[in-house]
Amino acid sequence: MATVAVAGVLIALAAATGGLASEEPPIGRLQPLRVMTAKAHAVVLVKTGGVKDPGDGGARVYTIDVRRTITGAATAKKIRLVDSPIDFRDGRRTEPYLHKGDTAVVFLARRRTGAAGPYTPVDGRDGVVVLADHGDLAPIEAAIGNAEQLGAEATPGNTLARLEHVRIELASGEPRLILDAIAEFEQLDTLSAFALHESKLIERIVRDHHLDPGLRAGLIEVFVRKRAKPLLPTLERLRPDDAGVFVVALYARAALGRPADTHELQGYLRSSDPDVRIASVRGLTLTGDPDAVDLIGQVSIKDDSDSVRLTAIASLAATRSQTALPWLTRSFASDQKELRHAAAAAVLDIGGRAADRALREAALNGPSLQSRTFAAAVLVSHLGPGDPEVAELRNMTRDAQVRSILAPPRH
Repeated sequence: MATVAVAGVLIALAAATGGLASEEPPIGRLQPLRVMTAKAHAVVLVKTGGVKDPGDGGARVYTIDVRRTITGAATAKKIRLVDSPIDFRDGRRTEPYLHKGDTAVVFLARRRTGAAGPYTPVDGRDGVVVLADHGDLAPIEAAIGNAEQLGAEATPGNTLARLEHVRIELASGEPRLILDAIAEFEQLDTLSAFALHESKLIERIVRDHHLDPGLRAGLIEVFVRKRAKPLLPTLERLRPDDAGVFVVALYARAALGRPADTHELQGYLRSSDPDVRIASVRGLTLTGDPDAVDLIGQVSIKDDSDSVRLTAIASLAATRSQTALPWLTRSFASDQKELRHAAAAAVLDIGGRAADRALREAALNGPSLQSRTFAAAVLVSHLGPGDPEVAELRNMTRDAQVRSILAPPRH
């Protein structure tokens, strides 16, 4: 099943945490079924007889048996479809969109007669809907019938009919129809009224663990892009037992102007799931609460996960707060080179005289020789070996190694 390209800012953030693992990557912006139906010469129910994949970059050939025409003109009982096994955008090998024995609904477009045969799927692999079992067909066939009646053009006059069409698609629970609902939502100016009146339906979908998390997150994303604030109560009821979607919900709440507060986020820092802790840290950065700095600082030095600690370090830099500096220099004592370097970059990002003083203090009084020599190296790199502060620090330190790092270069 193809997935709609819904990876906007919120989903990208969630994916960066590792918390949003979708079964299939987005492959293109999906057209609504009503548009695809209008483009199709025929929409047919098929059974895949075989797939020939040469494996050398040559064309992949599907032999399919047409069981029934759902709508459109009749076709031959046996037809061939051809696609390329290589994605020409990035050179990567693609997965076949059908396998032997698959039952599918295919939106067929006419092509110029040639070796590839007379038909091709509408919009490439987006025009192929693989059915998990024959029971999936009824809601999809009904949706195609509705789409055909609506027509390809989206107009103010058919907005209510399209919304009812979308409501039926969502209620079906069929992943491909939920994708179609997202594609329809993209073409509407506002979703606030729908979010208000169909909140229970939306919540049922985003809580359904049987659905791909990327699909559920995509549904949240489209409501946020349309500034549908009535969705907020639904988002606020989601809990971290479903980490990937919960992470998106936290970002969505912030994007809609009602982020989680410090007290709520502090509780999520105790989650056993590092992705939830990462989302909580990022959420704390958005609160603007001065107390959040110390909470993030504790995470930056104590969390068991390096990825969570790295997020906390970056979040401390994002606060631009001088109170973040002592927390950052404490990471200089870490055994992990990546953490030390991230902390140093964060100190320099905050910058100013306060950052210089923090580096100086860490070079003099850090908890270990490693942390003191590292702080000294960062300070010299930042100010230069001839800076008066570096010379003063060299005279104050009792560590021979620190003094050696601070020494001016020999000519």
